[in-house]
Amino acid sequence: MACNVKDYVTLGKRGGLADIVSEIERHDPDVLALQDARALSRIRDTNARVRTMFADRQTFSFGQYVVASRFPLRDCTQGEITFREQTHTYVSCAVTVGTLTFDLVNVHLITPRFGLSATREDPLRGIGQWTQNVSDRMTQASRLAADLRLRSRPLIVVGDLNAPDSSLVVRTLLETGLRDAFA
Repeated sequence: MACNVKDYVTLGKRGGLADIVSEIERHDPDVLALQDARALSRIRDTNARVRTMFADRQTFSFGQYVVASRFPLRDCTQGEITFREQTHTYVSCAVTVGTLTFDLVNVHLITPRFGLSATREDPLRGIGQWTQNVSDRMTQASRLAADLRLRSRPLIVVGDLNAPDSSLVVRTLLETGLRDAFA
């Protein structure tokens, strides 16, 4: 299960934490990959319900990311998909299921929201922001694709790409040999 929990919004809402935990408990995934989960990661040890949710899972947290697995995790690291000198990361862990070990990559590319909003508000001024956003997201996708090509184990990429199936971002990642399970 992969989910952008947007905990910076969700945890501020009445019942928001309960909603996140209930959804995860309802699906009871063997492997869980969360994005936008900084606060959730911080309260994991102090909140009984969150602690219970992660109790039978090995976990790795870095920045906005959490990976939790009932299967053994190892070699967990972060990678960089920096653009215009703005540090941005993804995480990866090797997951072993039986005799198979695969790399799980959890990624969250920047949102196109601000470029889209700027274009709606002022098309002439906004087109520059939109163009820059597309360039930044393509830089991220290209850097991630280059890292993925270096991997020798089977690979699963999950997360929030902030891009539709037909986008250049997704096409760049598919050109590494990935298949789109969602589509």
